[in-house]
Amino acid sequence: MQVEQPNPTLVKNPLKKPEGADWAESPRVTTRLKHESDGTGRQPGFSHLFVVSAEGGTARQITSGDFHHDSRPVWTPDGESLIFAANRHEDWQYDRRNSELYKVSVNGGEIQPLTDRDGPDYGPAISPDGQHNSLLGL
Repeated sequence: MQVEQPNPTLVKNPLKKPEGADWAESPRVTTRLKHESDGTGRQPGFSHLFVVSAEGGTARQITSGDFHHDSRPVWTPDGESLIFAANRHEDWQYDRRNSELYKVSVNGGEIQPLTDRDGPDYGPAISPDGQHNSLLGL
């Protein structure tokens, strides 16, 4: 789910808008390198993973940071963690295809890298007994 951040502002207008005045909209400011690469001009923010109890309730965010976590996660057999693909490297904006697989604890939110190699890692799959993992992109 997208967790939006406020739009950056260049300056605050010190003037009070006169009654009845029709002022222009504030300028759109972007700090992203490839801000239009998705064709929609995404709102500022990052995609994160959330979980919801099987009984329902409020969604709870389990990933954090200034990274996009928009892959399809898979559950570990014990139901305690999710395995997902993301690019959490410092230079992610410059090398968008260099993703890794990560494991995140659903209860604690600790993120543990599972791969560390150049190139895309995606599509995690776990065997039913949890003893073997595989991924696409190798």
